[in-house]
Formats: sequence, structure tokens, C-alpha cells
Amino acid sequence: MTAHTPNIDDEITDRYERLAAAEQIRVEVYVRSLAPPPGPKQQQETVLNRLDRLESAGIVDETTVSVWGKAICLDGPYRKTAACRRIEDRIDRFREWAASAGATIELPFETQSVTSSIFDDEYERLVPPQVCLAVQTEDGIALVLPCEIDDRPLSVVGTLERLGAIAEAPADPPSQSTSSI
Repeated sequence: MTAHTPNIDDEITDRYERLAAAEQIRVEVYVRSLAPPPGPKQQQETVLNRLDRLESAGIVDETTVSVWGKAICLDGPYRKTAACRRIEDRIDRFREWAASAGATIELPFETQSVTSSIFDDEYERLVPPQVCLAVQTEDGIALVLPCEIDDRPLSVVGTLERLGAIAEAPADPPSQSTSSI
């Protein structure tokens, strides 16, 4: 007898179904700016509009929006600020979730080295995605988006569409039993 090894589609479907079955869903939205350039502006508006619809339908219980900025300096006096510590703490929690999630999960945070020969300066900065979501249930973090689970990308918009579709799908009809006489 061979043990069934779930494929990535089963893993992802299972995550969505657990979300749809959750008693409470809270979504934290993190953006670089509340006045982004045209491309990211449409993406942010799409995300916020979909979340508003999910909230109105009772699928999402609460949505919060926070601004992280274009990049976060990880060196010098910036690191000591409450704002930087909050962002780093949040990203650390996302990384802890990814490490304990039972799959290989890549998060969208990029660390870059910045060097200026003109100012003789060098530092590290963290670049967040244009839009990041932390989807939480009563059990804690359920998903951080965008991400890759076992090399399969999950987008913010695609996940919100799928969550809405799963949550709005009718329940399985009761099975009909037949008896033989």
C-alpha cells in the first residue's frame, strides 16, 4: 500500500477551505503608499474593493490598512524607531508562520544592499511588495500574500477571488440513501 502524498493543489485547496470554514477572518492590508503610481493604484483599489465586498457579505469580519513605505532602512537610528520595530516584528511573525506552515513558503520581502560612493554610505533596506495581506483566523495567521507555496505563486487578488468563491459556494447537498427491498 502506497501512502498518498498530497500535491501542491491539494495543499492550497485545503488552505482555502480552512479559511472559508473559519469562524472569523481578519485581513491586514499593508501598502507602500496611499497615493501610489497608476499601476499599483489600480491593484490597491481592486484589493480594497474586493475586501469591502467580502466584508459586506460577512466573509471577512475586519480589514485594516497600514502604510509601510517604499523601503525600510535596517541600519542606523531608523532601526530604533517604533515604526521600524513594528514593521520588523510583523515581518518576523510572517516568517515564523512560513517556517512552521508545513510547506516551503517564500514571502515577498526583499533585502537589498544600498551603496553610495558619492556619500560614502552603505546600508541594508527591506523592500516590501506593493500590497501585502496577512489573513488571520481565530487560530492566528492563515496566509500571507503574495507568496509562493512549494514554488506555486499565490497572488493577493487571486486569493481574494478564490476565498469569495469558496465561501459563497453552496454546501454539499445531503446524500440520498436508497434501500433495497
